[in-house]
Amino acid sequence: MLKIAAITAIVATSFATVGAAQASSIGQPLWGGIAAGLSNNGVVGFSGNMNTQGEAQQRALAECIVKGGTDCQFLGFFEFCGAVAGSVNPPTLGGGKGENKRQASRAAVQSCANQGGGNCQALATYCNDY
Repeated sequence: MLKIAAITAIVATSFATVGAAQASSIGQPLWGGIAAGLSNNGVVGFSGNMNTQGEAQQRALAECIVKGGTDCQFLGFFEFCGAVAGSVNPPTLGGGKGENKRQASRAAVQSCANQGGGNCQALATYCNDY
């Protein structure tokens, strides 16, 4: 459990939101969130197009739990696209964000590797609608 908490702290830092989120049609920012856990071979929950960060966080955690995650941790917010990468040996998660799926996936793989993950692979991506 301590390793997951440490991974979450590092990944959350890499997901820190910079600048304004994408604006919705009514001028409000759209937020995406990402949650993941190492249980059940890695479970990921995304949210997107949420009006508040609170909604994005709650939805991402709920999605992770619904998919069978027993150790889901909120990893952070994204404005455009978010991604999760993972490594089996050692068990490691990394998160990333970018203007498109490719950028977000690359950032997630790099985050995973920076945390000591071996052979990190992109697991999932999600983008807000524009």
